[in-house]
Amino acid sequence: MYSGADLLDNSAEITTRSLPDKKFKANLYRKSGSIDQQSRSEIWEFEISNSDRLLKPGSYADVKLHFVRPQSSFVVPSSAVVTTLEKRFVIKVVNNAAKWIDVRPGFNMGEKQEVFGDLIAGDTLIQKSNEELKPETKIIPKIAH
Repeated sequence: MYSGADLLDNSAEITTRSLPDKKFKANLYRKSGSIDQQSRSEIWEFEISNSDRLLKPGSYADVKLHFVRPQSSFVVPSSAVVTTLEKRFVIKVVNNAAKWIDVRPGFNMGEKQEVFGDLIAGDTLIQKSNEELKPETKIIPKIAH
């Protein structure tokens, strides 16, 4: 899923449990350019400056990647996305009524979810959606800040 996004500044932030307060910058060196069929992943190689010899060969590291999309997407609370056997949608308020909007998922960020669908900036969405809130149900929105 990440192969369709760009890495911000072509870099990553690396931390290790042995040096929890130290952050290392890793620069993207090479992408394999293909998806491994068994793991459904793409190999990315990074270079890290280790002139002070703090990083040891074979050590485990945690990597934080910051992605950017070349196309527009929306990030919504995960609770706003409803998934049923038939579809995945958010509920938009249109003329004080519920309207189900089909979405496709992007990055999952825990409490937040990237989605793609028929949405525009400024749309009012139900923050805690569920399939019991049927289309055309009248709603008086309370705007959360």
